[in-house]
Amino acid sequence: MEARSNSGTTSRFRRNQNEQLLNVIRNSPFTTAIAAVNISNFQGSVRTSRRRLRNSGLRNHAAARKIRLTPRHKEARVGFALEHLAKDNAFWSRVVFSDEKVFQSSHNGRVRVYRPRNSRYDKQYVEPTERCGRFFVNVWGWISAVSPGVMLHMEELLNSGVYIRILENVMPPSVTRVYPSQNFIFQQDNCSVHTSHRVATWFQDQNINVLDWPSRSPDVNPIENMWSFLLLLQSDPCAEIEPRKGRRKRAALQQPPPTVEDEESTVPEPHD
Repeated sequence: MEARSNSGTTSRFRRNQNEQLLNVIRNSPFTTAIAAVNISNFQGSVRTSRRRLRNSGLRNHAAARKIRLTPRHKEARVGFALEHLAKDNAFWSRVVFSDEKVFQSSHNGRVRVYRPRNSRYDKQYVEPTERCGRFFVNVWGWISAVSPGVMLHMEELLNSGVYIRILENVMPPSVTRVYPSQNFIFQQDNCSVHTSHRVATWFQDQNINVLDWPSRSPDVNPIENMWSFLLLLQSDPCAEIEPRKGRRKRAALQQPPPTVEDEESTVPEPHD
């Protein structure tokens, strides 16, 4: 009888320990296993705590990053998808996708989170997209279905004047090498610099067709895939980017890398 009593006490103690550990993670899913063990006074090892968390359906994943969308943003994105649903490869091969990117240092790397399956984009498990780090590198670039395009290192903060100098001195010379008949469609997002009256007038004067793009939709732009590869190389310069599956992905990665136009000071002033 005494042995059974001790066994029951041990079992209840273990359940209480597990529940305290789970409560810490459920209340703060970005907590590490080491911190959760210390906060909950878990009597087992960190390795045991991770096993208990896995057995309870909580696994450690890289946290998703998500942009907050209003109903108006969502409606515009659906409208864009429906409008272009029937576009064929001939149309999309003419689109020049452009974007700016800020590469920054980070002390902690990618944030990780404990969460159940199929909950990647639940609000409590999503990492806020805030900038941090000690230094920044600003670049502008474009890609298309037929070319890896170019990248430009920007020494200046982007404004309408700097953007127009990029459009005049970098974009047309590089794009017309790929589209000599200038039958391309230019894509840009809806940041205030891109949609300013001065920039809109420049596109009209140059007779360049600009793709109507939904707001807050960087994830729709395929250039984000190139930024992802560069971020991987930034975090590990020796990393080998090998696609998990599919010959199409492997062929895409074997294409020549983008040409980097690295200006020492600023984007050159436009010619008179």
